[in-house]
Parts: sequence; structure tokens; C-alpha cells
Amino acid sequence: MRNAVKDHLSQHPFSFEDQISLTREIGDLFAVPSSREDTLEGYVAKVRHALGIQESPSRLFGKSSLRR
Repeated sequence: MRNAVKDHLSQHPFSFEDQISLTREIGDLFAVPSSREDTLEGYVAKVRHALGIQESPSRLFGKSSLRR
């Protein structure tokens, strides 16, 4: 199951930040530790790292959202 999820997410873009409940389930599946001190961006980065995904964060959390 883990391999199927990892393969799917590496081939199809997924907005981890916009689907945090599903992201947490994925994190649980891959035994990604979570703590109260984690920010959303930090936890998502851990999940991406566990999956081997080098995709940049969602546009809501990227540097481009800071430029206006």
C-alpha cells in the first residue's frame, strides 16, 4: 500500500497544504513524526521528505505569495 501511495503522489501533483487531513493520514502511513511545535509548512515538508518528493510547497506557502 505504501509503495502505491508513494508512486501515485510522485507522479501526480498533490496540494498537501490544502488537504491537511489527508496529508496527516499519509504521514501516519509513512510514520512521519508530528509534534505540537510543528507548523503546517514544517509538517508538510517532513511528509514530502518521507515520500521523496522534491516538489515545492503550494503557492499559498511559497515565496511568490510574499511578493505583492
